[in-house]
Amino acid sequence: MVEGRQGPAGSARRGSSWGLVALAVSAFAIGTTEFMTNGLLLTLADELAVPVATTGLLTTGYAAGIVVGGPVLAALTLRTPRKRLLMTLMVIFILGNLVCALAPFFGILVAGRFVSAISHGAFFGAASVVAASLVPAGRRAAAIALLFTGLTLANVLGMPLGTFVGQQFGWRESFALVVVLGFVGLAGIVVLYGAGLVIGTWSGGRAADRYPIATIAVLLVLLIAALITQSLLAGFPALTAVLLFVVGAAGFGLIPPLQNRVLTVAGSASTMISTANIAAFNLGAVLGSLAGLVIFAVTARARSSRQPETVSRRT
Repeated sequence: MVEGRQGPAGSARRGSSWGLVALAVSAFAIGTTEFMTNGLLLTLADELAVPVATTGLLTTGYAAGIVVGGPVLAALTLRTPRKRLLMTLMVIFILGNLVCALAPFFGILVAGRFVSAISHGAFFGAASVVAASLVPAGRRAAAIALLFTGLTLANVLGMPLGTFVGQQFGWRESFALVVVLGFVGLAGIVVLYGAGLVIGTWSGGRAADRYPIATIAVLLVLLIAALITQSLLAGFPALTAVLLFVVGAAGFGLIPPLQNRVLTVAGSASTMISTANIAAFNLGAVLGSLAGLVIFAVTARARSSRQPETVSRRT
């Protein structure tokens, strides 16, 4: 019995586990650069002499790169072996972040962000297919959840780390850190490094294996309710913090079951449709960030228009 577990079947199980961990590490690297600029907007605005609202283009441009690049790359690489595809995408990701680290002015930084984002959607699309293929059918959602755990950890750990490095040493060093993470992720796909789990994402994936439609429905209702409640109770900081946690947990928890559902119905077009699903996630990020820029600009204009009136009243 023990020998059997240590034989080919046991080796295959260990190989599958390490393969999933390698994908999660790569996801962590990609997610870190996606979220990192959110904490560096003021630093970037000061050092590159651009308005704070303009630095929001770093987020919008990244999301646009995912929406545009993901489906295009998926279409162009349909016959490319998936391991080679994942390695190529990580090379593109590394090059894009290297451009960011060396960018002489803001426009080049935006271009580097766009290039690095091109690989994002296609990576998660292909990696979802690979993760699902490494495990039995009954564990596919859990495998996809482990992949997206890397993205969750990037939001929890990678973004604060990148922000800290940027504020203490400089924003270029933050992107240099991401380049290093990208190389680790690339090495993980070729020689297999380790990473941890985020309990909420993992649990969501396991629930989706048993109750796929119900998990999606419950998390979606929870997300909607949390967003509505947050808008109504924005003046209460403690409740807002709790609701932010719920929004994050429900939002990220939705990714594995949705991606698993897509793979279930996609058939032979799994890579393309899985990539399109990731692009749809980030289309929401594009629209949301654009809406934020508009609201910010309108609010700033309204405040500036009220300032002369306030001054005249005081005088």
